[in-house]
Amino acid sequence: MVQPGLIAAAQVSQVPIVSFHYECTRQWIAEKTWDKHRIPKPFTTFVVSYGEPIYIPRNLDEKGFEEARLMVEKAMLENRQKSIDKAEELRKK
Repeated sequence: MVQPGLIAAAQVSQVPIVSFHYECTRQWIAEKTWDKHRIPKPFTTFVVSYGEPIYIPRNLDEKGFEEARLMVEKAMLENRQKSIDKAEELRKK
């Protein structure tokens, strides 16, 4: 879930949000961590996915703010899935 602070910071600073995600074809997963942190193995292939810049207008009402938050969240999830799919495709080769 995208936290409201990210949207508020982009709103005040007028700096765009760019969704970004990477996956590796070979990695260790730290199973005992809260976020299942992934550590790339040597000589792995990285897959990087990033989206279009998302600009958040300064003057948003509560509904517009939530719509912006959901739009950023959707972009993040789409980039994540795109990276995962491509890494999986490369693993199979």
